[in-house]
Amino acid sequence: MIVYQASKKDFMKHVTNGEISILIDREYKNKIGKSRESEFRAWDNSMLYMFKALSTEDIPDECGVAIEYRIPATSKRVDFILTGLDEEDKENVIIVELKQWDELEEVEEEDGIVATSTLRVLEVPPGVFVKEE
Repeated sequence: MIVYQASKKDFMKHVTNGEISILIDREYKNKIGKSRESEFRAWDNSMLYMFKALSTEDIPDECGVAIEYRIPATSKRVDFILTGLDEEDKENVIIVELKQWDELEEVEEEDGIVATSTLRVLEVPPGVFVKEE
């Protein structure tokens, strides 16, 4: 299940108009339930960064944007997905896991693990779980 889905062009318009977090929140309530205030703030912050990242003509306007994709049979969600075709018309998917971490440091003895400033918890960065084919 996907909470928000649009073309890159529409996503950019929704961010520019200041309505992206409201749209995500409305669909989240319809599909999952009430969101937390911290989630709304995270959408507000993160979608501005994604807007900046997508502000290039190298990424076509017709590319797909999906936000808050719920992974089937789990309670896990993917924050941001970009879909589209490359120069050879091959389908591509880019998965972006957005974090609100202020600081992190690498844990030398554990490959792929970082320590975050929040309670010094060890975290596995989301990219560790993604496999390129």
